Amino acid sequence: MRDMAKSMEKISTKDEVEEATIEKKEVKSTDSDIEALKKQVELLQAMLIANSKIPVASQNDDGHIRSDRNIQVMSLTPNLLNLSTQGKGKGKVFRFYNYGDMKNIVYSDLSDILLNYQRFAENGVFYIFDKEVVKRHGLDFAYENILDKKAIDSFLDKDAKEIQTVFASLSKPQRDAVVTIIVKRIVDGDDVSSNKVNVIKELYGEDIFAMAEEMKNWESDVEELSK
Repeated sequence: MRDMAKSMEKISTKDEVEEATIEKKEVKSTDSDIEALKKQVELLQAMLIANSKIPVASQNDDGHIRSDRNIQVMSLTPNLLNLSTQGKGKGKVFRFYNYGDMKNIVYSDLSDILLNYQRFAENGVFYIFDKEVVKRHGLDFAYENILDKKAIDSFLDKDAKEIQTVFASLSKPQRDAVVTIIVKRIVDGDDVSSNKVNVIKELYGEDIFAMAEEMKNWESDVEELSK
């Protein structure tokens, strides 16, 4: 019996040692996990601090648009377009030779241009690809009815009723741009809907097919002269 008691005591002591060892390992494992988490938190904090020190290129600290910010501007007129910082061809001149030509203009120059050509901007003679600039210069309302190049080029893809509604809301320069693209499509031999073209003709006040025929004759004469 005494031997058995000693054996039971040894087993009990052994179990206690093993439990203590396991608990110690678990504590070590938990401490290791905590240290790893601390390092991750420290790394994230360092990254946040570093990112907060990176200057925002598009804006000043006061939230205003930076003067050296590049703004994309596109001509939407079929004619030669000159935009100058002082108006009437004075100051810096930005020349767009063709419909769809695009230039990068720094905001300080574009701001000066808008002082002299606000009406052009409001009527969609040129298009500004920057929502902040559009809003800053009070053009957001006008831009609700201004078509960009993609919308002008695909104007005849709309149904006749939508064409009538949208064309009626366009400014004169944008109407001219739409009609010029349609005339070019007719001259190039594209398949266009006569019904849709006639809807536009009624609103525009000119025979678009006759305009296309006139352009064909003009191109033919130019080709003959160049031979």
